[in-house]
Amino acid sequence: IAAVIVAHKSSVKEILDMRRAFEKIDTEKDGVITIDEFKTAMAECDEYSDEEVNAMFDHIDVNKNGTIMYTEFVAATLELHGRVEEKRLAEAFDHIDDDDSGYISKENLKKLLGESGTPERIERLIGSADSDGDGRISFEEFLVMFRKDNIAAVEDEIVTETETVADHVISEEG
Repeated sequence: IAAVIVAHKSSVKEILDMRRAFEKIDTEKDGVITIDEFKTAMAECDEYSDEEVNAMFDHIDVNKNGTIMYTEFVAATLELHGRVEEKRLAEAFDHIDDDDSGYISKENLKKLLGESGTPERIERLIGSADSDGDGRISFEEFLVMFRKDNIAAVEDEIVTETETVADHVISEEG
């Protein structure tokens, strides 16, 4: 969810640049970056050992499916370039915390997700970040979730939403 909100808050140019970079690396044009495609792209830098490139790939491939999905790429790119500042995360948090309680609650997520916010999905989302077990997400928990890439634990839940946001922005640009 955080990646979706942050991506939405990112400028059109930033999102388009990330999309273009992803598509340039994805030479097979199958919507994911394989280890071979990643190594080819990183070879252009000529700064990293094979071991370092493998470690980077493993770090970005948060769901450990052997490929880098677009949302994983966006999250890693935003982090890498320092574009995910605490201010943007605070904006994303405030957007989700629409009742200004200081927490992201199940109700906040129901409003945000609409019909796609099934009780099971909302429980999974809360559970992915709620480290103190109080049934809601504080700003500190939100920061930890984002910074440790725990957002990828819900990767399959947000792939469609992130691509929809990016595609919408691209269609507005074009």
